[in-house]
Amino acid sequence: MNKDEIVLPRPVNGPVYDGWTLERWLLKVCEETGEAVTAYKNLKSAREKYHDFVDGLSIDDMTDPKAVYASMLQANTQHTRMSLCRELTDVITAATSALEYLGADLDERQRLQQSINESNAKRDEGRRFRA
Repeated sequence: MNKDEIVLPRPVNGPVYDGWTLERWLLKVCEETGEAVTAYKNLKSAREKYHDFVDGLSIDDMTDPKAVYASMLQANTQHTRMSLCRELTDVITAATSALEYLGADLDERQRLQQSINESNAKRDEGRRFRA
């Protein structure tokens, strides 16, 4: 993928979803959100295990079994972080799909997002976004 390429969420709208109602789409958004919450809890736990284990430990010597274990804990933390990122992206896709179900095409979804961005930029004295 080109670093300048923008990839937008693509609604899932194939025959698997024929007959879905708005309620079913909203339940899907909730389901994906629940999976994201679970992934967050896993990430929090992995980070706590890693930080508790390496606190005061020198992990530079990879011949030390403790350093190897710390490295494994760190890799697990990175894996659970990626799991959370994927689940949050699933939330975006589910929400995009529900918006399409409501008839919001790409242009309308972009207008809506711009409106939300502008609204957020004005709220809290403009502190919702970094300068």
